Amino acid sequence: MVTQIPIKKNKKGTFLDLRSEQLNSPDFIRDFADQAKDLAKFLSGASVSIIIDPSIKNDENFDLIIREIRTELNQENISLKAVLDSFEATESLISNNTKNIPMSSEEAASRSEKEVLDTSVLPETLYVEANLRSGQLIRYPGNVFVVGDVNPSAEIIAAGDVIIWGTLRGIVHAGADGDKEAKVIAMDLSAGQVRIADKVAAFKEVRAKDKKKDGNKVPELVKIENNDIIVKRYF
Repeated sequence: MVTQIPIKKNKKGTFLDLRSEQLNSPDFIRDFADQAKDLAKFLSGASVSIIIDPSIKNDENFDLIIREIRTELNQENISLKAVLDSFEATESLISNNTKNIPMSSEEAASRSEKEVLDTSVLPETLYVEANLRSGQLIRYPGNVFVVGDVNPSAEIIAAGDVIIWGTLRGIVHAGADGDKEAKVIAMDLSAGQVRIADKVAAFKEVRAKDKKKDGNKVPELVKIENNDIIVKRYF
């Protein structure tokens, strides 16, 4: 069975990481077809590259496997741009406008003792500096940061976290690919609907009126805890 396919994104493009999959398994393409339908929620109309384990290139059916992957993606309106093995993918992901930053002697001495964070696997964040009007929709395979309000009937669907530096009155779905660790943070959680993975919570207009009487706008965090959605002050 194909596991949830990691999506990696940077300025060079979008990458589907298939290194942990048994591409030559008889059931792979059938399961991949189901995954492609989920990917289409975020990537319909997009061009993607796939990352594979180099060993699969030695399989006698390698060309057929790639053609079948391309076909399944095409059926979901996703085009296959390139096929990269582990080394090629790493080069593509980390050579994204990198700059050399001088280190102090203290930093250089302690560098070997620190854990190096692999930022290539972190989802890139989409920044939106605008108010989302009614009827507008954002889909993104990473985090979404909105500097503005999300008005009634506006909708955000993200694979990662959603942060709203404004008022939330619309609909937000974080962790849309099943990530129950995803979070929603809003400066003013007035009304609307928040969904994290498969959990849903609705906030009514009466709550917004109560908050106006209180006069305090404090960022609030929505997350899953004990298999239920909870809301707490962020600070």
